Amino acid sequence: MSFLPPVGKQFSVLQKMIAILSTVALVIIAWPARFYFLNDDLVHIPLSAAGTLGHNNSVRYTGDLSLMLDNLLYGKNAIGYHITNLFLHLLNCLLFFAAIGHYFTNENRIRQSWIILYAVLLFAFFGFHSDAVLWIIGRSATLGCFFLLVTIICMQRWKIHIAYRAGFIVCWLLALFSYESVWIFPPIATLAFLLFQRPSLSFFAPEKVHILLLWLGLFVYLIIRKWVTGSLLGTYEAAAYETLSIQTLLVNYGKLLLRTFISPMQNGLYFLLAGCAAIVSYLGISFFLFQKKLITPIWIFIHICWIFSYLPYLSLGISSKTIESERFLYLPSLFFAISIISTLFIAYAKKNPMLFHILCTVIITLHGVVFLKTAKDYAEAGQTVSSTFHQLKQQQPINSLEVNNLPQTIHGIPVFRSGFIEGYRWICNDQTSIIVKDSMQIGESLTTPTLLKKGDKHFLNFVEN
Repeated sequence: MSFLPPVGKQFSVLQKMIAILSTVALVIIAWPARFYFLNDDLVHIPLSAAGTLGHNNSVRYTGDLSLMLDNLLYGKNAIGYHITNLFLHLLNCLLFFAAIGHYFTNENRIRQSWIILYAVLLFAFFGFHSDAVLWIIGRSATLGCFFLLVTIICMQRWKIHIAYRAGFIVCWLLALFSYESVWIFPPIATLAFLLFQRPSLSFFAPEKVHILLLWLGLFVYLIIRKWVTGSLLGTYEAAAYETLSIQTLLVNYGKLLLRTFISPMQNGLYFLLAGCAAIVSYLGISFFLFQKKLITPIWIFIHICWIFSYLPYLSLGISSKTIESERFLYLPSLFFAISIISTLFIAYAKKNPMLFHILCTVIITLHGVVFLKTAKDYAEAGQTVSSTFHQLKQQQPINSLEVNNLPQTIHGIPVFRSGFIEGYRWICNDQTSIIVKDSMQIGESLTTPTLLKKGDKHFLNFVEN
């Protein structure tokens, strides 16, 4: 009973070396020692440390428990929390490989192994889902994806052992209580059943049992959510759905789609033009494949999954100018990766295999460069938070603290938009009276905190470098 799918055993020495070197590169880029606590981390981690579940009227209990476990293991050492984040992302890459490898077992496995390898590498280095990996509290997205992928693998191996059947139920519930992104899976699984399964299957066939349990789990989850929060969908997660704000939903869908192809930009017009150019190019390749009758039902289904995967986020605040909200693209990037790689494979792999490899390599490399730049920005933002609390701890005791020019963001990354007071009281273990006089809305570079004392009062000022 091997974890690797059959196609995985056909990997060449070259492919295995690429996978190993890519893993090393990913670990170096996202090295946990580079990062610190940020923004909402300083709100939610202390709550978990105090044993609180259901932070801010949410039911993301899986994430709360993971933070609670990290606190037991690492205390106030941010490195440990980032080790967990990186480990989850690496696990998701492995699970993604195992999940999609299951479906590439009937044709030329050696050629199709390149689809799997490139899709996993694109997901691993995807430049626009960084805060799910580099921001501690963003792990809700990686946790939801992790338990969803395990659920899918248990579905694939349902008949092998009862452990997979139990794992399917448990992991689906854990996925639901991780992140709302997984709400799309029951309709996707139902659509897959209707398109690809024989309608003559008996009522107790595994395929039908899967669908029933997925919907039942979602129903139970929504009932618990309603009981705990007082709202079935949530005013934060689904306000635009509840008010049927079609304009908001369409605009946010467009932003997420564009954000999948290009980096955010301060100039909204440039962002729109560049994003539309990328999408039109992709549509052009797809139309060419359609004309050549190379489109397959599986290709269509993968793209439907990709299109559906944005739906849980359309009522949320989507930024087109900063890298914030990239965790919304974590699960969609799974479907995007397999969609674009399979498209390039169908278009070029047979007639011009070298062009296929060049295009895939260029795309993955570009995303790796973006991911590297974003990791550098997160490290800088974390330096501001770390140096701030280090100075405050060195000056204990502090009777009264006045804060001026508090940086809310650095490089578009939330730093102290929230959580400063909670973080100070948790990290410094102090209940000092704190007054925040004013805040720097948007910072574009590393900010230096300076702590001064006048009489019995301390003044914390931030100067942008």
